[in-house]
Amino acid sequence: MRWQRGLVGPLTEAPLVHGGVIYAGTRAGLLAAFDAGDGTPLWEAEADADLRRPVVVAGRALAAASADEQTWHGFTLDGQRLWRGAEADSELEGPVTAAGPLALLTEDRVVKAFTADGRPAWTYGDGDFDITAPAVSDGRILLQTPDEIHALNPEGERLWRFPLPAGYPVSAPLLRGNRLYVTSEEGMAALDLTAGP
Repeated sequence: MRWQRGLVGPLTEAPLVHGGVIYAGTRAGLLAAFDAGDGTPLWEAEADADLRRPVVVAGRALAAASADEQTWHGFTLDGQRLWRGAEADSELEGPVTAAGPLALLTEDRVVKAFTADGRPAWTYGDGDFDITAPAVSDGRILLQTPDEIHALNPEGERLWRFPLPAGYPVSAPLLRGNRLYVTSEEGMAALDLTAGP
């Protein structure tokens, strides 16, 4: 074991590793940062809420969703509190993904985008089908539904969609380079993003 560090309060979700730093939200209302190499504690910031897994948006702020208060919280990368967002219109329970200047929340069969200051930007989906947590590639936001891959631009507009073979359940797609991989009980499929839909 390379190192081990304790936290004040249990983790709410898996931590974020970004730029050689581990960021973790806890149920004690803290956002904590550690050096990823040796575990040295760097800072703790109070949020007075159970913070979920943070994401880095706009290269400057950590936006962490609070499941209990249904709000967004913003911090600088050195732990300074920037803002506390307005209460969301639904529970912040789905996975959160960073997409450049946006934080994407997948819940209730829709994808909701928020800006780096916690304001709603756009929503995609009408709630009629399941949508996975997105993968992000070259400014494209890639989503999987039960029978298609959807590609969106940063404004939430659909660029294209690609049909999947029958039997592919909704599970988050895996992005490696220019290949997007989707899996099912029957096997795996790969989409070459350089070739288009």
